[in-house]
Amino acid sequence: MIKNLILIGHGSHTKKRLLPSIKQTKLKLLSIVKKKNVFFDLNALPISDKETISYICTPPDTHHQLITFLLKKKSNVIVEKPAILKRTQYSIIEKILSKNKKLIFLENIMYIYSKIFKKFENYWRNNKNKIETIDINFLIPDFFNLGFRKKSLDKYLVLHDVGIYPLSIINFLNIKVNQIKIIKKKYKKNKLKQINIRLISNKLIININIGENKIYQNNLVISNSMGLKISFDKIFSGIAIKKEIIYQNGSKIKKKISIIDHDCFKFFLSMNVKKLRSIRKRNLSMIKKNIYLFDKIKSKINSN
Repeated sequence: MIKNLILIGHGSHTKKRLLPSIKQTKLKLLSIVKKKNVFFDLNALPISDKETISYICTPPDTHHQLITFLLKKKSNVIVEKPAILKRTQYSIIEKILSKNKKLIFLENIMYIYSKIFKKFENYWRNNKNKIETIDINFLIPDFFNLGFRKKSLDKYLVLHDVGIYPLSIINFLNIKVNQIKIIKKKYKKNKLKQINIRLISNKLIININIGENKIYQNNLVISNSMGLKISFDKIFSGIAIKKEIIYQNGSKIKKKISIIDHDCFKFFLSMNVKKLRSIRKRNLSMIKKNIYLFDKIKSKINSN
């Protein structure tokens, strides 16, 4: 049973999002490790304790060094998305994990544990042969001024930090992508600001629109062969708020279903060790597939 938590990172996400949720669980917060003396401080903590999880919530470019340090110390590790961004990093982590099957190692993509995502997943499983298009919009106002993003030098930050949401859906559902097209892209001071990507999987078309925008958008819309559109509102939100599923034929709304979702981070932390270990293999596979799609999309961006 997991009883203790060590947080690594003390940015705005930790303060505003993680700490309030942790306070509602039975977990004991042993320490919040800040970046100044991170490895010295970690060595002084019980990171190898089987009942303790080290939770990494630092900027993405610091993840790999922290992950490898902790896994070599036989620490259970959960890391914020995106866990890593390079295939070489994945190979190193995979090799370490192959020597210890009982360690917990997970990338936390919170929305996967939401009620609204489960509704979408169930619809997909039962109707995937009828679905013709999936339109995904995740647009965030003032994106480059949020938290660590102000100082990030990552040219593809929008793809890595926002694109991880729709790409993880594709890989979670095991959708095989046959073709990638870049429909539109915008830049802001040499950084990718917004991008519209079209992915084709046999007869299924997936349109992804992500980046910085004046108006916030967070939804996934599926259209089937019968002319029905179903919109899953705020699907990428992991907080306990009201969300809607809207059924529409043409411009006519047929039905609305309201869902009061739960706190996905709190739900995730409540999982027992057996459950966390059971999803490790699938989670690792998703990380690998996400990196593959990142690389393919970046290649297309640079060739256009």
